[in-house]
Amino acid sequence: MITNIQEYDKKFTVFETKFIFRMKSIKIFLVFFAVVFFTGQVSFAQKSKAQKQYWSVGASLNLLNYFGDIVPQSGMMATDFSKSGLGLGVVANRKLNSMVSARIGLSYGSIKGDDFSSDFSDTQNGGLGRYKRNLHFRNRLIELNGGIVIDFFKNNSFYYKRTSIPTPYVTLGISALYSNPQAVTPESFGGTWVNLQPLQTEGKAYSKMAFAIPFGAGVKFKATSNIDIAVEVGFRYALTDYLDDVSDSYPADMASMSDLAKAMSNRSTEAKAMMTGGIRDASAVSTAPIESKAGRGRGGSANDMYMVTSFSVNYIIGSSRYASKYRRK
Repeated sequence: MITNIQEYDKKFTVFETKFIFRMKSIKIFLVFFAVVFFTGQVSFAQKSKAQKQYWSVGASLNLLNYFGDIVPQSGMMATDFSKSGLGLGVVANRKLNSMVSARIGLSYGSIKGDDFSSDFSDTQNGGLGRYKRNLHFRNRLIELNGGIVIDFFKNNSFYYKRTSIPTPYVTLGISALYSNPQAVTPESFGGTWVNLQPLQTEGKAYSKMAFAIPFGAGVKFKATSNIDIAVEVGFRYALTDYLDDVSDSYPADMASMSDLAKAMSNRSTEAKAMMTGGIRDASAVSTAPIESKAGRGRGGSANDMYMVTSFSVNYIIGSSRYASKYRRK
């Protein structure tokens, strides 16, 4: 009997030891599993979040329209759509959250204006004075811009789950411009394009570098899982009035200027509009000496602005690893 009890105790002790060992093993396994699972979940969440903060790159074809001193009519929003200039651009976007993206872009485009387009008989809207002034310009702008894009519709999921409904958006940012206004010289100087900034046609120095405030709105369309097509109308409010080389007044001391600078400052004595080659109305051609304009008004002194209408295609850079996983469902 004692022997049986001793054997029973011995077996129970062995069983207890094995049970405790197994329980400890199970606990260790559960802890290990929990750590691995949690780490995996954090890693997946990070990857998931990264997928929802994707990059996209794109290219655009642009139309540029200028608002400033050399337009057919007076007024801040007056422009000449027949003088639309072409441009190209590239852009990169980084989606930050469900509605907001950061943007950086580089573009090249031209703006231009010509007083010859003003209606000589339109005295109410300033056409008479502008036509007689006979100024013109072109400017090939290089723009580096950055800002934010705010979508009207949220997307809390991956890029390929964004809505197929056309998505309106607004933009706001800051731009750095390289500006170099030019004009055609009178026939007596060869009728060639020259840079206006070095001539100081208003007796004032200004930089070819300038800043602008870009703002606008657009609509983007989901073409495929990775491609968006967008149409956008944006404005650039320049922090300068010299995109067209016209701002304020004729120089007070025109006598000290070079002959070319004087000729490019006061074009009212020319019988031809040199940008188009058109013959001007003889009654609008001034017979007074070029220096007679000294100190008189030449422009409106309000900052220049231009509009950019863009048609763009954007490619979303996203990993297909998660996309393919969800698409099979």
